[in-house]
Amino acid sequence: MQAQMKQYSDFNQKSLASVQKLADINTQLMTNLAQQQMDMLGMWMESGNKQMQTLTQANKVQDVIEGESQLVGELSQKVLGNFRTTMDTLVDAKNQLTAWAEEEVKQVVELNPMVDMNPFSKFFNLEAFETAK
Repeated sequence: MQAQMKQYSDFNQKSLASVQKLADINTQLMTNLAQQQMDMLGMWMESGNKQMQTLTQANKVQDVIEGESQLVGELSQKVLGNFRTTMDTLVDAKNQLTAWAEEEVKQVVELNPMVDMNPFSKFFNLEAFETAK
C-alpha cells in the first residue's frame, strides 16, 4: 500500500510538472505574439505619422508620389521583418511543444511498459522511446 501511495504521489508530481511546463510554453508564446502585435501597431502608427508629414510638406504631386512610395517601401520591409520574427516564434513554440509531447509519451511508456505505441508512430519519432521499453 505504501509503495502504491509513493507511486501515485510521484505520478501526480510528474503530471503537475508536465502541466506547468506546457503552461510556460503557452505563456511564452502568447507573450511573444502580443509583443509582435504591439510592434506591428507601432509600425502602422509611425507610418501614418510619416504619411501625414509627407502630405503636409509636399509642394507638388510628384513629392507626394515619391514620399508615398518611400513610405510603402519602408513599411513593407518592417512588416516583412515582423512576419519573420513571428514565424520564428511559432516554429520555436512548435519545437518546444513537440519535445514536450515526446517527453510525455516517453514517461507514459516508462510508467506502463505494456502501452502499445504503434498508434503514435505517425505523430512521434518512436525510435527515441526504444530505450524506455
